[in-house]
Amino acid sequence: MLSKLPLALVLLLSAAALAADPVGWRTNGTGCYPAATPVTAWGADQNVVWKTPTDKWSNATPVLVEGKLFLLAEPDTLLCLNAADGAPLWSHANPREDTMTEADQALAAQQSAEYDKVNAEFQPVQKERNDARRKLQNAEKDLKKAQEARKKADATAPQDAAKQTPAPQAASAPSDEELAALQAAVDELKAQEEALKQQAAPFEKRLGELSEYRLPSTHGENGYTSSTPVSDGKNVYALFGTGVIAAYTGEGERRWIRFLAKPRQGWGHCMSPLLVDGKLIAHVEGTMFALNPETGETLWKQSVPHAWGSPVAATMGDTALIVSAKGVFLRASDGAVLAKAPVKTDYNAPLVVGDTVYFIENGGKAFRMTGIEGDALTLEELWKTEIPNDRYYASPILHDGLIYAIMQKGVFSVIDAKDGKPVYSESLKLGGTAYPSVALAGGYVFVSSDSGATAVLEPGRELKVLATNKLERFRSCPVFDGSRMFVRGYQNVYCIGK
Repeated sequence: MLSKLPLALVLLLSAAALAADPVGWRTNGTGCYPAATPVTAWGADQNVVWKTPTDKWSNATPVLVEGKLFLLAEPDTLLCLNAADGAPLWSHANPREDTMTEADQALAAQQSAEYDKVNAEFQPVQKERNDARRKLQNAEKDLKKAQEARKKADATAPQDAAKQTPAPQAASAPSDEELAALQAAVDELKAQEEALKQQAAPFEKRLGELSEYRLPSTHGENGYTSSTPVSDGKNVYALFGTGVIAAYTGEGERRWIRFLAKPRQGWGHCMSPLLVDGKLIAHVEGTMFALNPETGETLWKQSVPHAWGSPVAATMGDTALIVSAKGVFLRASDGAVLAKAPVKTDYNAPLVVGDTVYFIENGGKAFRMTGIEGDALTLEELWKTEIPNDRYYASPILHDGLIYAIMQKGVFSVIDAKDGKPVYSESLKLGGTAYPSVALAGGYVFVSSDSGATAVLEPGRELKVLATNKLERFRSCPVFDGSRMFVRGYQNVYCIGK
């Protein structure tokens, strides 16, 4: 029976069942490469098989299919390298203009020109408003300090026993007149700021009306290419933070391109596309789309809360499921919402192993899927864990009964997958922010940071760091194949091996 098999083998079989032929984020979504035989030491001049420069950076993880490495580059480029030697094979940009009719392109150009004109008129008003806001904030701080000083002086001043009145204020305490003057300055600055807000409102309204065709806002560390492509072995599909999704053959011929929705989160888009149940799943903003991979046609769409962690595939019996980072369980065939787990994950992806789903962030929870009746999936909460409470941008792995996770500041935690009890938490001191997800390859645990540092650990209940290696900065997840490891850096793509 499957339950009698070693957990590592269960994980491998589950991943194979869920991902089958598709190759995408963390290869099969688990971050585990049990058949790999990687080196454990590397550097800029050590064990680098090849290094290929790229013109633009990206956070997307490389996707290896049939000897080809598919990657993204800012802001909307899909490129392909020969995995054997790193030679560039092809590269194609996918601007939103390619999804438009000629009439839409003309309208976009007209609106863009008007946006620039209105924005140029708005800049002085915006600067004046921002300056007024800063002055108000400083004045409010001065008033608060003065009020606190007065309160402290009143509390410590000796009382006149006969008259029961406070003694004269200490010289350091503000007088009534000084407090009144500070309050008046704050009130005046509030009025100025409110007037400037009213002056700015028409500009902001008009800029909002003209912004539909402009690039959405994003964070500098996120960009527009944080979503990893996915491939079914025949085509490769790339989703960009611009709201554009495109399909290409392995030879670089574009099959189709379309615009789904404009991401409006100021921090940008991260969720990677997913192939499940013969459908291409793309979660953009607050909508999850299921597309026909051959044509790009929408098969269904469902309202699902926005997150930055990618959705993953799962199965319950014969039913294919999609699990969002926010804990929404959808049926892949029609997008029906079957369950919602009470979790608080935002930044990383759920981890699915057989019928169990793990959410590691804000502590962590594990749920077992116990059955589906009609449009309802039953979830049994197995445990809740308490590990260092912070953002976990990196997604975890599970190996031999232990879950390995790292929070943004580099604190590495190991959790017992059976009962959720923390095994240990230690800082790896990698520097930077731990964006890359944890990986398992060749029996070792690989933990990276965007500083370019990667710690190679021996798995188990005690922290054993075997090596710490350094490359250029990167935020993507490492990918392993045989004796080789592929890393997408800011400026170069690396193949690491003997």
